[in-house]
Amino acid sequence: MIVALAIVSAACTGRVNEQSTQTPSPPVTTAPAATATPAPTAGPDAHGNPMVLIASGDIACAPGSPAIPTGCHQATTASLVAGGPGGAPVAVLLLGDTQYESGRTQDYASFDMTWGAALRALPGTAVLPVAGNHEWYDPDPTGSGCVFQHAGRNACGFESYFGDAAFAGELSDGVGDYARTFAAQTAHPLAVIMLDVGVCEHDPAVCSAGSRTTSFLERALADPQVNPPAACTIVAWHQARWSDAGHGDIGYVDPVWRALYRTKPAQRPDLVVNGHDHLYERMPALGTGGRAKPDGIVEIVAGAGGREIAGVSYAGPAPTRAAFVDLQHFGVLRMEADTAAGSLRTALLTESGTLLDEQLLTCR
Repeated sequence: MIVALAIVSAACTGRVNEQSTQTPSPPVTTAPAATATPAPTAGPDAHGNPMVLIASGDIACAPGSPAIPTGCHQATTASLVAGGPGGAPVAVLLLGDTQYESGRTQDYASFDMTWGAALRALPGTAVLPVAGNHEWYDPDPTGSGCVFQHAGRNACGFESYFGDAAFAGELSDGVGDYARTFAAQTAHPLAVIMLDVGVCEHDPAVCSAGSRTTSFLERALADPQVNPPAACTIVAWHQARWSDAGHGDIGYVDPVWRALYRTKPAQRPDLVVNGHDHLYERMPALGTGGRAKPDGIVEIVAGAGGREIAGVSYAGPAPTRAAFVDLQHFGVLRMEADTAAGSLRTALLTESGTLLDEQLLTCR
């Protein structure tokens, strides 16, 4: 097992095979996935079934890259967007690095013909994207009106593809951080808070204590209209604070993790979801310092959306903190929010349609 994690630490850095063969493609002309997906306020259906959500990051290889056993599976993972049993998802959370290698407008053709097409087939589903570090590698000149610019870098291709409406919500700072509330009239609404932490690889100050990112997070968590005390609450961003594989623990995200605790216990999130590491990994409930704590926050890394996996035949607990690590399956995180019972059911939905690591989390 230790050998397996050593292999995946090298294989899942987001740098493996980045020079894969590419063929030029024309600019994307298909309508962005988010333009036809207004944020619904729907709760459980007429039969009281829980709301389904899908989350994944690290998705589409550059146009022209061939599918291989350990990479470029965006076409098959796109089939999982529909959510499987339980009906169409109420929301799809895109956890960053949606389009490699740098989120250029013309490269979004690869995402668009796979995941984009799948999302457009779900007109009642909210598409909730956040930028990863790769979106902020965009080398192209900035377009008129692009707000995803910082310190000489930009994620304008990402912004252009998804459209400004995708970054709106009950609360939004206008630069990639926003919050949506679903089923607000139920006993246990669902609150989803999306953060642009991708830029913090290039400028860690954006994620520092008192920064616009941590300040927005604290404000969203504390707002009872956005995050009611009885809600099941999910916070999502790209780079995981804690990981036993892949990139490992990432220090510049620490102020964001600690900000989760600077609110009343009843309004702290129940689940944090991330990408960045090209695998599936579930941590137990963790405290501010990353140690297991019964009243801590569960973190799940869902970065096996298509770009790459380690291809190591292992699925099970890690030797340190992680409760479950899967190094061999492409797939997405499937969640069910029960707004009557106040619970979240989570599982890895693999590209073969199998559910692994099924868990039931009672919301605080």
